[in-house]
Amino acid sequence: MSLGAAAAQDGPAELKFAHWLPADHVLHKTGFEAWARSVEAASDGSLKIVIHAAQELGRTADHYDMARDGVADFAFINPGHVPGRFPIFTAIELPFSVTDPLKGTAALDRWYRKYATQEMPDVRFCLAHVHDPGTLHARVPVATPGDVEGARVRTVSDSTHALVKALGGVPVRVPAAEAHKAIRKGAIDAVLMPWSTLSIWGVDKLATYHLDLPLYVGGYAIVMNAATYARLSPAQRKVVDAHCTTDWAVKVATGWAQDERRGHEAMLKAPGHTVHRPTGGDLKAWRDLTQPLVERWNDTLRRRGVESDSLRHGLRRELQSANAAY
Repeated sequence: MSLGAAAAQDGPAELKFAHWLPADHVLHKTGFEAWARSVEAASDGSLKIVIHAAQELGRTADHYDMARDGVADFAFINPGHVPGRFPIFTAIELPFSVTDPLKGTAALDRWYRKYATQEMPDVRFCLAHVHDPGTLHARVPVATPGDVEGARVRTVSDSTHALVKALGGVPVRVPAAEAHKAIRKGAIDAVLMPWSTLSIWGVDKLATYHLDLPLYVGGYAIVMNAATYARLSPAQRKVVDAHCTTDWAVKVATGWAQDERRGHEAMLKAPGHTVHRPTGGDLKAWRDLTQPLVERWNDTLRRRGVESDSLRHGLRRELQSANAAY
């Protein structure tokens, strides 16, 4: 009650929240909207969050800088879209890291809070999450790493770019919204995507062979303009702080995670689709791809004077503690 009374006396503030997903994406509806409305309610209406979707305020790769520069007060960012800029955060994108998106979200958020001010000093870190593990979906059968050799594969981050190269494939940067067109025209042969996302973009109509492995996850964060936070009243800052927590990271991620799980289950039964789950030597061949990519990540951090082993082992311990490690 005391927080509500204090908030009622605060001057109103309208804050811009920018993201690059379409407004009909499940994360917009069940994650961002729910988060924004809760902020408004907790501040007794003194904070109003206006959501700008679909790159309305800027390109996907620019969202961190938009929050830094005040183009947006809050921004949803994909650190992997900016190669080499956030190497600590992108440890979560190393292959075979995460099996469960919500437990993995809690582990990532808890772990990264220790490093956010070091790696993202220009903004105020709010929360981080991952999506349901994504995998390879192709126009032709995919069972072993050798099946990817020479194939043109849509990648989603610097880490998946390196993964496709390690497989002998040709990585191609293609926005999700353009993936269907790229496959139809023969510009790419396969995509890296979560399961339900395939049908969102119509890729499932063309990519009918699927690798059933938690090959990678995408990591995301919400960050805030530091000057905006400083301008808020103490009561309003308390409201923001209460919505920038590990619990809220999991809440934001939940709807998307549930939707992707439904998509995975549906694809296992979909007529005309072939889902292959590697075992034995084939599984080992996929797992063996991980080590060179870990070394590449280690080298990136070492060149910056950052000790990488403790970071990676710390993340691994968080994931294991949360029962989310592969």
